[in-house]
Amino acid sequence: MTGATQTAAPVRARGAERFGRSAIDRPALLFLPLGMAMGSRGLNVLPESLLAFLDPAVSAALATLGALAGLGLYRDRRREPALLTSVLVDVVLTIVAVGGSAAAVWRVMGLGLDSTWIAAACLAVAAVASTPGTRSAAQPFAALIGRIGELGTAIAIVLGALALAWLRHLSPAASLLLAAELCAIAAMIGLAGWLLAGQTSDDNEQRVFAAGTVLLLGGAAEYLAASALFLGFVAGACWRVMGGAAGERMTRDLEYLQHPLVVLLLIIAGAKCDFSAGAMALVAAYVLCRTGAKLASGFVVSRLASIGRPLALGLYLLPTGVIGVAFALNLVAAWANPAAPLILDILVLGTLLSELMAITNAPRETA
Repeated sequence: MTGATQTAAPVRARGAERFGRSAIDRPALLFLPLGMAMGSRGLNVLPESLLAFLDPAVSAALATLGALAGLGLYRDRRREPALLTSVLVDVVLTIVAVGGSAAAVWRVMGLGLDSTWIAAACLAVAAVASTPGTRSAAQPFAALIGRIGELGTAIAIVLGALALAWLRHLSPAASLLLAAELCAIAAMIGLAGWLLAGQTSDDNEQRVFAAGTVLLLGGAAEYLAASALFLGFVAGACWRVMGGAAGERMTRDLEYLQHPLVVLLLIIAGAKCDFSAGAMALVAAYVLCRTGAKLASGFVVSRLASIGRPLALGLYLLPTGVIGVAFALNLVAAWANPAAPLILDILVLGTLLSELMAITNAPRETA
């Protein structure tokens, strides 16, 4: 074997590994376009009547994603330098950039003032969530990036719940009261599931209890027109705090359910996506402003944490994950306004573009 061949083989192996990891970690790139092809604007395999029939499954899937976010939030208790300040910078920059640009574009398009600010706030909240694009322990800032992603996603879920509560009551006091009531409901459902899971050693029964718990959380959220992500998040946080064998069983079973439910959410979101001229203008503004905000926050965080790779840090924050699309599905179910389906279109197409940009501009990871 020649020297050139010996050199090329590891390069090809690294490229294949990188491509495979990207494909696995970013299911949106595959399943959102698949859903678009199967929707009413494509092959019509998933017509509107069938999508409406699947709404309870969507609510359960949203509750599962929220529960996993709550379970994972306190998993790593190590303190990272400037963590809270870094998260605050990332959240504020993203909300200001995306919310401000969306409000400006919507006003130009003639949307009413009240709907403009509510829709812009919802879009900005969804843009906060990100799935960090590095898992290499060799990166000096991998732990910090992971924690920023976790806390940012948690903040997006909480702010999204408050936004949905505001849509229902249009009052700060009533919205906070509803959020408190949702916390109590989620905690009681989570406690019931935790107690049931702890009473049996049979794996099949434990999976039934886990599935039944998230179905109950999703059903409660759908009945109250509230955030299923938030109810799941509160229940997951309670399981994490209570711990024990029951908490570990719930974590295991929800992680087992995670992948098919993510696929279901992405396919349904893609099937509901429309392609209007107004959506395209807002998608461009969303992607540009979110990308700029994440790169800017990476630059600021690199200074706060004394990291010498500001561009790489910002690029790792670009992947959106599925929380933004999940929130959009929740919003469409809870808000009977023409702006809600438009937000879903923006987040579906914006997620695709953001994920493509993340892969195209992925920094090289050292071994």
